[in-house]
Amino acid sequence: MSVSSKRLHELDGLRGIAAMWVVFYHFWGAIQERDVDWVPEWIGNLFKAGFLGVDIFFVLSGFVIMHSVSNAGASIGFIPRFMLRRSVRIDPPYWGAIALAIILMFLKDQFFPASDVTIPSISTVIAHLFYLQDILELKAISSVFWTLCIEFQFYLIFCFTFFLYINLDDFKKRIFVRFCLVISIIFCFVSPVLRFSSLDFPVPGTIFPFAYEFIIGVMAYFWIQGTLSGRIIFGALLASVIPTIYYMPLYYALTPVLVLGILFLSSKGDALSWMRSKIMLFLGRISYSLYLIHASVGWVSLSLMMHFSGQKNNEFLTVFIFIAGVVFSIAFATIFNFLLETPSKNFSKKFRVGKVASQC
Repeated sequence: MSVSSKRLHELDGLRGIAAMWVVFYHFWGAIQERDVDWVPEWIGNLFKAGFLGVDIFFVLSGFVIMHSVSNAGASIGFIPRFMLRRSVRIDPPYWGAIALAIILMFLKDQFFPASDVTIPSISTVIAHLFYLQDILELKAISSVFWTLCIEFQFYLIFCFTFFLYINLDDFKKRIFVRFCLVISIIFCFVSPVLRFSSLDFPVPGTIFPFAYEFIIGVMAYFWIQGTLSGRIIFGALLASVIPTIYYMPLYYALTPVLVLGILFLSSKGDALSWMRSKIMLFLGRISYSLYLIHASVGWVSLSLMMHFSGQKNNEFLTVFIFIAGVVFSIAFATIFNFLLETPSKNFSKKFRVGKVASQC
């Protein structure tokens, strides 16, 4: 059975891991005002690297979006159907998270007036609704929303590129594919340079510093399908690894490689069957909701617990606060998923772009 005709449940587990890693990263930063010197260094370093969970999401996004449209036909309605499906899938939970963050800001301003709280303006909220806040250089309502802006740009670029491809004849398709491969490998080199070097891209908040991860995800789909040479995807990986390790530690470059390995193993057998366990699938199912709300709900719960615990910096209390913040975030994300994300996901399936349902 080809990957285009089945759902890889390991991807759900990987989403859950990525979301939890980001949660640990943010909560580890939030709890630093307490005494954490007793925590083993390797645990602290693992939590500090949790921002790489976002990189996992980006590579996965490239793979599953390509998977979702693999059997789409050449239709003039492809672009609006594709964008409508993605919007129905991701917008309502995102808008709900924006509303929730603003409500929590308002409550904080009411009950803790000494804290520095700036309620976002109407124009800032509107910019957020259309994923424009970073490009317009507006203050973010939540620190995690920037990735949705990047994702939305990927959807736009992807749907126009794919639409051009499916409307070409066979000869022009071959030329177009070669052109895209060359451009992709160039981007796999230039993109991490823009991300990690001191160079500033003229327009802020664009996909270009992260484009290499989406590209690797798309290439991974064709490689696993057997329609893309391993040498080409190896060349793309190498092109991204070289500038990454020049500017940053090695583990920055390993994230796309590890995701690629997981995608390959998932498509070939049961080596990663543990990623299909109930707990992993549950975390994967709520991963989008957890990612959206943990930076507001989770941080509020941590802040309140640290506020009322005072300066009692014993180890047990610190561990309790950290775990309680994680548990509260998961519980709230489960409710959020039930009320907003699941209905959005189910409704989005009415807008089909191909024979395969999207995994996102």
